[in-house]
Amino acid sequence: MKPGLRPGASRVNRITIGPERTISFMGDEARTYATPTMIRDIEYTCRAGTHTRFVVDKAKTFERIKAKAARFAARAG
Repeated sequence: MKPGLRPGASRVNRITIGPERTISFMGDEARTYATPTMIRDIEYTCRAGTHTRFVVDKAKTFERIKAKAARFAARAG
């Protein structure tokens, strides 16, 4: 085992999810982190430490994205 890999080791890897990391088949208003890209990012992160996964409720996420888009549209006038 590599010296840097030890129980309790942690690392934060922040990745900006821009259009190049997303899919668009649900429309531009609901762009989503592309699974192959997410897996690649997780694998690279795992090589350097640990990660947390969670299940996303598609309907709730879509509603949250729509509400956020509406707020931004209202600000833009």
